[in-house]
Amino acid sequence: MGHARDHSQLDLSFLISWTRAHQAPGPAGWRLAGRRRENLAFSGSTPLVLAEFAKTRLTFQLDLGASHTNLWPAFARRYPARISGSGKSRVTGVGGGRDVSAAKAGTFDLSIEGHQMQLHDVVVLLKPPGSSGRPYYGNLGLDLFEHAQRVTLDFTAMRLTVE
Repeated sequence: MGHARDHSQLDLSFLISWTRAHQAPGPAGWRLAGRRRENLAFSGSTPLVLAEFAKTRLTFQLDLGASHTNLWPAFARRYPARISGSGKSRVTGVGGGRDVSAAKAGTFDLSIEGHQMQLHDVVVLLKPPGSSGRPYYGNLGLDLFEHAQRVTLDFTAMRLTVE
């Protein structure tokens, strides 16, 4: 029997202010906002987060509608020693689901603005999750934030903070 967490108990505070448009395809689009670096951007309507893994800043897609985090082919190519096994994983979304080649990352430590988070046995997709390849390192889901007291998306400052 697993230990399912009721995500409705998470305090997700949203500070929304659409005073300017932000478009950024990845790290090249990140810029300084005052003294603090932005860590939230959009590529079209897709929210992106700049996070730190193994002392390197990487761009991830943020999907608070996803219950689980998964890593993508860019992660597998950059960190092949961090993944093991092979098999299939079911990827589901609004358009349905399909099975894709996958592996596992044992322990996945990620930091967002100094807040350390850790997941175990994260699925690493070895093929792109959609019809086109995405240049990001993965999709961050709600499981990454389950031990956080507060998750704040501040669209004015373009910052994601985790407490």
